Amino acid sequence: VVIHRLGIHRLAKRKKRQTKAPAKNLLLQKKTHVLRKKTDIESPNRPVNIFSRNLNDTLGQAKLRRTFMEDSRQPPREDLHNVVHDLPMPPSVKVFGVLQLVFGTIGFVSSGFGLVMVAIMFSDGNEISDAFTQGFMISFKEGYPTVLAIISLLTLALSVFQIVCGIGLLKSLNWGRIGSLWFAVLSILISLASTTLTIGMMKDDMFNTVSIVGSVVGFFFNLILPGCILFFLTRPAVVEALQDR
Repeated sequence: VVIHRLGIHRLAKRKKRQTKAPAKNLLLQKKTHVLRKKTDIESPNRPVNIFSRNLNDTLGQAKLRRTFMEDSRQPPREDLHNVVHDLPMPPSVKVFGVLQLVFGTIGFVSSGFGLVMVAIMFSDGNEISDAFTQGFMISFKEGYPTVLAIISLLTLALSVFQIVCGIGLLKSLNWGRIGSLWFAVLSILISLASTTLTIGMMKDDMFNTVSIVGSVVGFFFNLILPGCILFFLTRPAVVEALQDR
């Protein structure tokens, strides 16, 4: 009986060992797998499969390139210029566009009125023309009506050019800015010439001193708008905003 019980006990122990063996084998496999990874990393002299590593690098680069192209928010190459130049327009562009239109219209009307006066003065056999001629001859020398006609024609042409440049500035076009700069230079030269000729055509009279002072003051007043145009429309922000437009 004792021998029989011992045999049963041994058989039960053997069955327990067999049930625990797969778990131990799995644990041993995991440990050996981790140890192999460590030895691969720590041993630089171990031979490496270069082909598989290069293939993995190539696949990784392709995947990164694909994700960058899909997730990139950068604009297309042809739209980069618009992105750079779609900046807020400086307010000075619109301001000087309006000023060019206003003063161009005033100059056009005043120069047209001056041409009408010259036409009346050159007309013969008219009481009105005689009155205008006598009034001018009191303060000015002979030949002043011709000088006045030339100045009026130049001012009329410059006023038309000024209005066109104002329209270009209001449309935020670069040729409007460049034309306004040319207008400023021409306006200074014409103002200087007209002031010099007007003072030179005046008679040597004590009462003409007030007229001379008025002509000089008017010359400096006429320099305000061209000077502001030359200063503000050459600022880097304005040049960059209107570039290639």
